[in-house]
Amino acid sequence: MKSNHNLKTFKLLKNVNQSGGDVQAALLYLFFIGIIGLIAYIFYQYKSVYIYGTDGNYVYKYNMILGEKYGKWTKITESLASMDLSKTILGLQIIGDTIYATNGQVILSHELHSGIKIGNWKQISTAGNIKQFQIIGDTIYICNQVQVFKTGLKDGKNGKWVKISPGTIKNFQIIGNIIYGCNGSYVYKYTIGSPEKDGWTQITEAAVISFQIVGDNIYGNNGNHIYIHGLNSGIKGGNWKQLTGGNIKITEFYILGKYMYALIENRIYRHILDVDLNANNWIAMANKDISISTFHVAENDKILGIQLKKRESQQY
Repeated sequence: MKSNHNLKTFKLLKNVNQSGGDVQAALLYLFFIGIIGLIAYIFYQYKSVYIYGTDGNYVYKYNMILGEKYGKWTKITESLASMDLSKTILGLQIIGDTIYATNGQVILSHELHSGIKIGNWKQISTAGNIKQFQIIGDTIYICNQVQVFKTGLKDGKNGKWVKISPGTIKNFQIIGNIIYGCNGSYVYKYTIGSPEKDGWTQITEAAVISFQIVGDNIYGNNGNHIYIHGLNSGIKGGNWKQLTGGNIKITEFYILGKYMYALIENRIYRHILDVDLNANNWIAMANKDISISTFHVAENDKILGIQLKKRESQQY
């Protein structure tokens, strides 16, 4: 009887030990899955955001996850000097797998991953006086620092620029059928197709020289600081709220997600949207290897060649 009891006890202990081992194995498995998930999340959040900048001659890419210390500007296009055009790149926009640029005369395109090879830049518009451009769908919009014009993205060198706004504005952003414009002080809006005699409708008080609309907010740059203004809050003193501090010169800025990016002394910096006005909150995101003249921040929707999800490109 005693031997049977010992046998039962041994089997029970064996089952308990085996069960405990299974639990430990399961916990270890979940731990490693969690670590992999965390790494994938970080990789997705940061690895997929790139700065694209130009020194006026070439376009470069900078991986932000590597930061200022370890990052490196990588040249991704040839110079415009290979074409019978002014070689200075004055504006950039990245949409999907295509780089769009202007030299102030025409709009050009370059496949993002086609490499550095003469002939990869393609002229996709007829000549014009281009100070700023925005591509939405199959339409190119430009501003000559007076009015806004449009042409078809696929019309090429035979396309015609059609005026779609009254004057006088220096920069613009189109959302739906509304053009938002800035004359170097105020922000206005104009509904495309409405009588030109109706003119622009002022929507902010004076403060900024350039702007970007994101959601229900207008972000503006007065040359030294970034401000925020409700899109529909009206014209009233005090509606512009200062977001950044420091005695700095901001040439360009761009809002993406919870960050604002700025070109400060030919270098790219980043600032969280909802922090205080301390000047030290501007953090350098790229080194000084390249003297940047204009830039664009874009999210990559592929990691290791895998399509993640469709993302809408922010344009300004």
